[in-house]
Formats: sequence, C-alpha cells, structure tokens
Amino acid sequence: MTAHRRDSVLRPGDWITFDDGDHQVVGLAGTSVRLRSEAAGAESVVLASHLMASPDFAVTGARLPPSDERATLTDSRH
Repeated sequence: MTAHRRDSVLRPGDWITFDDGDHQVVGLAGTSVRLRSEAAGAESVVLASHLMASPDFAVTGARLPPSDERATLTDSRH
C-alpha cells in the first residue's frame, strides 16, 4: 500500500488522486485548480474546496511539469 499525503497546499506538478483517477496539478488561479488526467490527458478545472472535500482526494506525489509548462505558469511576460 502506498502512503498518501492529505496536504492543504497544492502546487503545480503535484500528482493527486481524485474522482477515481490520477491527475496532475497543472495550474492554480484563485480557488480554482487545473488538472490533467493521467489516463486521457484531458484537462479540467475544479474548485479547491470541492477537490479537498472529496473522500478519495490524496496527494500522491510531486513532479515538476515540463520546462515549457513551468514558464507558462510562472512567466508574466507575453
């Protein structure tokens, strides 16, 4: 059995379990969390309060997004 964290802080690059699937956090904006599903690669936006209240929510790991995604998440230049 793998140990899971139930952190109250999410960061881009974190892997989570939610809604019976594995997802990577790819963006944060206010109270919204942008997720990319591991299975289909589909992206969705979920309220952080809904995400963390889900019974199956767990932070399962962390991995930095690819460098081009890191730039779009943190770079304010256009």
